[in-house]
Amino acid sequence: MENIDRNALYNKVLWRVMPLPFLYFFFNGLDRNNIGFAGLTMNAELGITS
Repeated sequence: MENIDRNALYNKVLWRVMPLPFLYFFFNGLDRNNIGFAGLTMNAELGITS
């Protein structure tokens, strides 16, 4: 481990760790969008007013 290529190590860690937060971010936005659209009709059906 004396000759560690820090750039290669950084890229390897980056490709292992970063996809998961991006997936979380994507599904969070998708969920917020769907709940926003569902809330419009759900509030009317349940008689909820703001």
